[in-house]
Amino acid sequence: MCVYLQHSASRFLDPYSGAEHIPVGQFTGNDPYLYAKQIDWILKHGSLPSKDMDRWLPFGRDNRQLLSFYAYILAYTSKILQWFFPTL
Repeated sequence: MCVYLQHSASRFLDPYSGAEHIPVGQFTGNDPYLYAKQIDWILKHGSLPSKDMDRWLPFGRDNRQLLSFYAYILAYTSKILQWFFPTL
């Protein structure tokens, strides 16, 4: 009985626990949104700004302290793939 109550309580508190409940086009964590924003910025401007003023308001987050190599790799891979697949 105790196990059943614990299981039903966890399903009540976490109704979106299964992958089939994740909305289409939604990320499952915070980091993908940061990477998507950084990739957009790199594709538009060529590099990241020294401070990200959308984070740690009002002073901004120093981007030099981040490991943004992943965002650069994805952005430039996207640019290279667009040469071969223009509709990408």
